Formats: sequence, structure tokens, C-alpha cells
Amino acid sequence: MKRFKYSFCLLGAGWYKMNYTEEKITNSFRLAKNDIMKLQDKITELSQTQERIMEFINKVKHKEDNFYQKVNKLQAEAQKPKTIRVVGKRVKKIIVASKTGKNIHEPNCPFAKNIKPKSLVVFHSKNSALNAGYKACECMKSI
Repeated sequence: MKRFKYSFCLLGAGWYKMNYTEEKITNSFRLAKNDIMKLQDKITELSQTQERIMEFINKVKHKEDNFYQKVNKLQAEAQKPKTIRVVGKRVKKIIVASKTGKNIHEPNCPFAKNIKPKSLVVFHSKNSALNAGYKACECMKSI
């Protein structure tokens, strides 16, 4: 005669008599349930960690976008032509004419070299010579 070891467990409204095999199966399910609950806790923890990582990544992307906007703005400014203002002595442009003539010349013009010193008129700008009624020589077309 075989003797079975019996255990009792509370099932529903009453006690239930379990044999050794049923007890082992029940214990295995209890252990599996505990393992599943631990895995669910780990999954929850990993999900929260993943959310924090995603928030960090989004912040970094936002900072990166701002950085690239600033770089693009600086590159655009660097490509704009810069006006360089030279401070120093101004070179005065001398324009000559004859008192009896009708044209103005640059000092190195061959016609200007033929003007006698007593009839030489000196102007400091092309506009002042034109306002005085003189016309520009061919040498003055480049100015």
C-alpha cells in the first residue's frame, strides 16, 4: 500500500486535500508567478529609465539644433561682404585746367603738361571743376 503525503490548501469556500504532485505543481506556479511579478517590476523600471533617456536625448537634440542655427547664422554673416574703413591721410586728387581752356585734365595727362604755369588752375575734386564750367578730357573718363 502506497502512502501519499497530503497537504491541505484553502480553495474557494473550503479546504482542498492535495497530494504531493499537486503540491509541487502549485509551488512551481507560485514561483513562476513571483518571477513574473519581478520581471514586470524590472520592465517598469526599464521603461522609466528609457523615458528619462529619451527626455535627455530630446534636450540634446534641441541644444544641437540651436547650435547649428547659430553656426549657420555666423556663416551667413561671414559670407557677407565687409566694408573696411581705412583711417588715415586722404590722398588729394588734383585736377588741372587752363584759364583759357574748356577741359579739365589729370596732372599726368599730355595736354595738362602743355599748360603754362601762369594760366594753370588747380581743382581738388572733379565736381568742383565741372561746376566751374569745365568739361572732362578723355583722361578723366576713368575717374
